[in-house]
Amino acid sequence: MAALAVLNSLVFDWQVRRLVGGVHLNRFYLESFRWPRVTGATLNKLARAGVTLSQQNRRYAEIKGTKFREPVSTDFVDANVSIEHEVALGFGLTRSMLSLIFDDGRRDRRGFWRYFEAEPRSREVVRRVLAAYPRTQSISRGRLSAGRLVRS
Repeated sequence: MAALAVLNSLVFDWQVRRLVGGVHLNRFYLESFRWPRVTGATLNKLARAGVTLSQQNRRYAEIKGTKFREPVSTDFVDANVSIEHEVALGFGLTRSMLSLIFDDGRRDRRGFWRYFEAEPRSREVVRRVLAAYPRTQSISRGRLSAGRLVRS
């Protein structure tokens, strides 16, 4: 469920959009991507947020052996804010990097502007993540390079 949460994050999606040209994402791509570095407590938090998102899908009942019966929240926005925040911290991103990733301009064909238009709650997620994210942060674990998340 934690991996599902990471895969659903805009931060991770941004990385994928830089490397995958089509719509087919396979195991080989997944193995080549950077994954956020997280603690056990954060992994648990991500997993519970993943449950929250999953419970909003009618197919969730088909998932067997789900360890987390209670979600972090029942709110789509709260769950996504938690995911985006933890994934960004796990990548060691700065607030300015997040602003670049969350840019809603149409000049980037791989950008999120279509998603922001289709899912009105997504703008609230972005607003809350940026508002809660540290304004200054000394990060040495990650950087954006040629559209990729790179660990230093």
